[in-house]
Amino acid sequence: MGSVAELETQIIISTNIRYLEDAVRNDLLRRLDEIGKMLRGLQNSLPERKQTLRLTTSP
Repeated sequence: MGSVAELETQIIISTNIRYLEDAVRNDLLRRLDEIGKMLRGLQNSLPERKQTLRLTTSP
């Protein structure tokens, strides 16, 4: 996902320029990983739900 990768890059840059401490970076990257997994799960479930809705609403 592009937005997750963008945030990851921004977090790494922030650490490199010493705006964030390593511990904060690690926490943010861990949270970002969890959010990315949730987003991918949601994204993967959407086509399945659309197909299910078509099957149940078809005459």
